[in-house]
Amino acid sequence: MTFFGFQLALRAADLGSRRERLADVVRAYGRATALQDMRSLWTRAAPILAECLPMAELGHWDFIRGQGEPEYESWASGLEAMAEWRASDFGDPASSEALILVTGIFLLGGDSNADRLLGDRCDIPESQWMTRETFGKLIASAPMLNLSGVSGCGLYLAPGSGLPGFSRGVLTGEGFEYLKAIVS
Repeated sequence: MTFFGFQLALRAADLGSRRERLADVVRAYGRATALQDMRSLWTRAAPILAECLPMAELGHWDFIRGQGEPEYESWASGLEAMAEWRASDFGDPASSEALILVTGIFLLGGDSNADRLLGDRCDIPESQWMTRETFGKLIASAPMLNLSGVSGCGLYLAPGSGLPGFSRGVLTGEGFEYLKAIVS
């Protein structure tokens, strides 16, 4: 099995209605396993995420062949546990600096069409890993996938509505060291 995942920290103050539109998609589909749900999830989410890329400050993506299932479950369980965080766990951001974390995860059959497509699209020189263009290319891949090769996928948004977002200190601190600055 193969794992693919991406995570973006977006400036909450600049998201406007996009945050609620993403939240609607997450509420509707969350972790999808049925083919129709996966197609609907990414057909709705990918254009909204593309609109959000200018607000992305930090990010991470990963593509792992061979150990995909444990990686998928690790990301999913960590993200689902975040729903239990108390407001104080997100830090105390000023409204102008609050960050929202959006994450997409995929579990792909090894050597499936989906695995090969994402493998090709993730074959990027290291110097370009953290560009908005790369994240845009990877997000745009989701609706292109032959979903018969996708065993599961999910879209997560944290914190949920009702909380302003993460402080930058939380997302650059312990447990989030993997998030790096996104460059033009």
